[in-house]
Amino acid sequence: MSDFNEVLLRLSEIERRLTILEKPTAPKYTPPPATLKVTTPKHTTCTAPTPSELIPRPESVGTASSAPSGSNLLAVIALICFILAGGFVIKLSIDSGWLTPARQIGLAILLGLACISTGFSIFKFDRSYSSYLPAAGIVILYLSAFAAYRFHHLISFTQGIVAISAVSSLCFLIHLQLEESIYLIMAAIGSYLAPSILGIDDGSSFGTNYYIFCSVVFAMSSILVKSRVPTLVGAYLAIAITVTSGAPHETLMYLLPLHFAIYSLGTFLYTRLNKISLSENEAWAFFPVLLFFYAAEYNSLSHVVPTIAPWISLGFAALVMGLYQIAKGKIALQSGQMILAFSSIVIFHSVYLNLLPDAARPWLFSGILLLACFVPASKARLETIPKLAIFAVLIIEYIRIMDGLFEKKTDEFALVSVVSVVSLLVLFILRRSRITERSENVAYLYLLGAHSMAINSLYHITSDIGSLAVSGAWLFYAIVIMTFGFIKRDQIMAKSALFVLMLAAAKVLVYDASSADAIIRILCLLLTGAVLYGCGILLRRISTWQPG
Repeated sequence: MSDFNEVLLRLSEIERRLTILEKPTAPKYTPPPATLKVTTPKHTTCTAPTPSELIPRPESVGTASSAPSGSNLLAVIALICFILAGGFVIKLSIDSGWLTPARQIGLAILLGLACISTGFSIFKFDRSYSSYLPAAGIVILYLSAFAAYRFHHLISFTQGIVAISAVSSLCFLIHLQLEESIYLIMAAIGSYLAPSILGIDDGSSFGTNYYIFCSVVFAMSSILVKSRVPTLVGAYLAIAITVTSGAPHETLMYLLPLHFAIYSLGTFLYTRLNKISLSENEAWAFFPVLLFFYAAEYNSLSHVVPTIAPWISLGFAALVMGLYQIAKGKIALQSGQMILAFSSIVIFHSVYLNLLPDAARPWLFSGILLLACFVPASKARLETIPKLAIFAVLIIEYIRIMDGLFEKKTDEFALVSVVSVVSLLVLFILRRSRITERSENVAYLYLLGAHSMAINSLYHITSDIGSLAVSGAWLFYAIVIMTFGFIKRDQIMAKSALFVLMLAAAKVLVYDASSADAIIRILCLLLTGAVLYGCGILLRRISTWQPG
């Protein structure tokens, strides 16, 4: 048996050598160990190993994922050390005079270039870890350019802008090699902050033209590097710097739309030329930009043309929706929810808060509820932000109606409240089948809001007649609600009337019975007792029903 094993091993070794010789790129042959023992159990078949199993596999090159967990922290600390070293080199001119300012700036530049070149030299060994050094070098180069102009006055303002532009261009080149977004962010921050750090007024004609040029460059560079980071970061910086530049509102009113148009065009061209549409996450990343721009632009419009500012904002929302619909027909887009959310906020602010008269706002409450009554539940699903906007309107107007009834401002609030209560109850009845055991508490809370408004409106209507009229109206309303729930076999509707019954009974016992004459007092107590006893019978019958 051992002779047979030896023959099999020799044949396998010959086959292995032939396979290696036939491959021109095969790894260098290494002879097997001198002794190779193979043991085969009795009554089993010996299977020769395949050539692929005998060829040794090359060891994988270490990557960032296999690096120690603390390596990134060490890299960050090292980066800080390099940046501080460059800063102290620049600061030496203030503390000592053993080096001229020009030489100190030169040393700082050499240190920055050394960090960049060292990072590229170790790029092939560890791509992720090596990206820290060029980042430190870029920061040092930026600091060198700023110090050369602000502290040492070695270069002119124009030369400083050119130097910073060169460093930003270097950021783009490094990104093309390392594919790290941090370099795009650094390029945008360094370019947009350059005039402020160099000491030039952002609102000057040069600053205005410079920022427009930066917006064009970063919007177009996104297309070249195939990344939306320059567009996103540049848009934030352009709007923020323009708003804080101190320019008059008449100027901001035109500058902000110009920056917005530049970056919108860049986003559109990115999608068309690279054939890569906005993902859902990318679309939501642009959502704060839209809100930021809208708030800044509306603030300027409200100071210059306050009467037409809401109409302009609505036109802007319509333009955004129109562009989305046009692009949607040609390209598959995933930004629909974001566009809808932004349009909802604009409509809420422009129409509800600015255009709608105060007298008409309370009618929105019943109007929204009646509209919901006629819209099928399957088609009434909205996204989160539009739903929140509608809910905010309902809450605000509910409080306004209740406050108007308490204050007895006008009789119109009584009419609005009656229509609102009817709308609340009708909507509850139409949506009753959608209530489950888990949502019963929400249903009771909903009916509590309807009954509270009904109590308040009945008090507003009957308080001039007398206190007994108020109590009678409350009891009558409770009987109607409970009777309707009994007829429809609706436990939630019937039980919700207990709140009104208890409130009416407490008012009769505590206030009406003590202030009325003896006969009226007796009649009130008898009537209240009869109503409560009859309602108790109904509740006992209702308690025997199956939940539903």
